[in-house]
Amino acid sequence: MLKVDTPNGPCWRRYNHDGYGQREDGGPFVGYGKGRAWPLLTGERGYYELAAGQAPGPYLRALEGSMLRIQAGAPFLLHWTRDNWGTAEDSHSSPTALGIEYLDIATPPKGSGPIRFTFFWTDAGCWEGRDFEVAVRGS
Repeated sequence: MLKVDTPNGPCWRRYNHDGYGQREDGGPFVGYGKGRAWPLLTGERGYYELAAGQAPGPYLRALEGSMLRIQAGAPFLLHWTRDNWGTAEDSHSSPTALGIEYLDIATPPKGSGPIRFTFFWTDAGCWEGRDFEVAVRGS
């Protein structure tokens, strides 16, 4: 029950029926939530396997992650692409209790080139005026 299989490899939760973390709908923890796998515990499992003479590779690959988190101090719509603007997506940020807006973009496990994006600031009603690029490297 502690092990969680992800596209990048195995990860572990803290304990059975862990209820600490975001709610199912992505909302903040307010006394209840959904326990998620913790990268720290995956790293510990990799260390254990290495000490036991086993290959830690699956745990290291799982730690590489498969999510790009974009954060900002104001609400935004992210206009973004994985294929050099051949196709584009528009995604709205989500608020946190700390006043930080964020958006998670899944990245392919093997990487497929950069993710390009720009911001539309929804409160101000204006575009950022430039593009940003994040390289995605595969394992």
